[in-house]
Amino acid sequence: RLILSKQLKYLISNRSILNSLNERIYFQNETKIANNFNELFIKYYRKIFEDKVPTVFNQIKKINQVVLHSVRNSQLAEEIEKILGDEFTNEAHKEVFNLNQIFEKILTNGKVRTQNYLSKNLREEYFSEIEEIEMFSSEFRVFDFDENYLESESQLAEFGVSILNLFDESLNRYELKKLQMRYLDFEDLLLVTKDLLKREDVISALAARYQYFMIDEYQDTNETQYNIFIPILDYLKRGNLFIVGDEKQCIYMFRGADLDIFNKTKNDIKDASDENSLLNLPHSFRLSPKLTLLTNKLFSRLFDNPNTLYNEVEYNEMICARDTSEDGEIEFLISEMDESSDSESELIAKKIIVLKQEERSEYKDIAILSRKRKSFTEIEKAFIKYKIPYLIFGGKGFFQRQEIYDLFNYLSFLVNPNNDAALIGILRSPFFSISDTELFELSLENEGSYFHKLEVISLRNQKMMKIFDLLNKHLQLSKTMQISLLIRNILMDTGYWVVLSSKNNSVQFISNIEKLINLANEFTSKGLRTLFDFVNYLEEAINSSEDESQASLLSTDNVVRLMTIHASKGLEFPVVFLIDSNSTGMDDKVKAKDISIDKTFGILTKIPNGEDYFGKYHSAPVVCLYNYISQKKSIAELKRLLYVGI
Repeated sequence: RLILSKQLKYLISNRSILNSLNERIYFQNETKIANNFNELFIKYYRKIFEDKVPTVFNQIKKINQVVLHSVRNSQLAEEIEKILGDEFTNEAHKEVFNLNQIFEKILTNGKVRTQNYLSKNLREEYFSEIEEIEMFSSEFRVFDFDENYLESESQLAEFGVSILNLFDESLNRYELKKLQMRYLDFEDLLLVTKDLLKREDVISALAARYQYFMIDEYQDTNETQYNIFIPILDYLKRGNLFIVGDEKQCIYMFRGADLDIFNKTKNDIKDASDENSLLNLPHSFRLSPKLTLLTNKLFSRLFDNPNTLYNEVEYNEMICARDTSEDGEIEFLISEMDESSDSESELIAKKIIVLKQEERSEYKDIAILSRKRKSFTEIEKAFIKYKIPYLIFGGKGFFQRQEIYDLFNYLSFLVNPNNDAALIGILRSPFFSISDTELFELSLENEGSYFHKLEVISLRNQKMMKIFDLLNKHLQLSKTMQISLLIRNILMDTGYWVVLSSKNNSVQFISNIEKLINLANEFTSKGLRTLFDFVNYLEEAINSSEDESQASLLSTDNVVRLMTIHASKGLEFPVVFLIDSNSTGMDDKVKAKDISIDKTFGILTKIPNGEDYFGKYHSAPVVCLYNYISQKKSIAELKRLLYVGI
């Protein structure tokens, strides 16, 4: 039920693509939809592999001939020879089966086998052919459909129709609920606007109102946005559109940014006018000379020979136009990767200390950029170890920070003094710093709740008496005092502020507390809301891992900034570390009990064998094809992300 709910939310948030697929594919019966999948597979398979597969077959044939002549009575080589005789059938599916059969026989762990096949000496002699076979096989293994592929295509078509019926019903209820509550969601802001622009009076009014249209960051445009502005321009016939964009900086595919739209608009402008309407602006006023040289050297190779099917882009050489006396510096921090070597995070921390000691940079001059936020975990540990102050820019997990959790425990106790878990959390925290030994002694008291135990032990223990009195004071204040003031009183009375101030990265901790106090103010300003309500709100936020960023610091705060490349786009820093550059991209492969939507291939999922929902799921050929193209698109986006970072 939870899985289905998640998938329906995904479908509703992508309803513009589904509407398009409905009109183009799913209006037909299931047999025609299945045939459509088959035709799509053959069309794109031929488009991608028309030249590659014959080349690989020839390389395999060459290697196999060597084995036949050098190894007497090689049964394996004879089996391969038999399959190779059936290679060019002009039947795409048969070709896939033959290739997979060969790879299964001659490869071990992705490498051409040396045992009972190709000797090590011969492997060295035919190294380039073998390397190409192995590289091709590692990409080709996504084509793992079985011989019942026609049945799987029928099942996929049936699934698409069924899920669309369920989607239609869910969407109707969702739309009705929004209508009742007068709500629009984010997707509506685009879709309702697009529908408005189907009206001639609206198009005429806007076309008359604005003489020229200028669109920046055009590489981030999606199809819906394109369909919003294009009617106002009378489909470019008015010649009053000016766009600026760089396809090499298209890094928002996960938000629907579509390079097809970028390329289509370029071609449309050229067709509506001429080649001179497309201007290349190669002068960079940002990059220093050395960085311009590195960028040109690196990306002229990484973007070489682009394939638009995979969203690959062409490179245009940049010209350094920055008026500066400094060349800039480029360094590579390299580890030997053995046990005695420093990790990446250690290398970075030590380099920052050197920059600071040599007075070449302040902490606030430095940014650490990564593709994903997960990479900051190790960096944080190293920075805490070497006492380097830092801020995770736009970092998530505000409600899961320890300082927020400590205050949540304190307020939970004030709402219910019999909440033993909350009280023990407070006693062990920096509020009171009670040791485990003292807690154990407290647990030995015969009274019921820990608060009663504390009351009893306080009669003979001075330290416990102070704690008990303070808790009692705050219990009385909680009945009448505003929540934000109550929090400030707790922080002052317990000395929590002082403890935080003494910690490394104290600026961030204190800013997070201040953010919580502001949230408490906002919460109580919205009507009759009690401390009980605020505690429930915090508990919900903590348990749901609510996507809330930590408190922002001022630009003057002397801390190192940690941010994703996406978040850093458009910013500049004197010193930048690009980390974790060897990490792989997102795995966009279609998974079992999961749905992917593609505007070309349709609604995709893995299919069970018959009705065996607990057994192995398998992929229709069109799903394998989608996986192959997605993998290539992901690699292309990683290259563009590196370009943006640099």
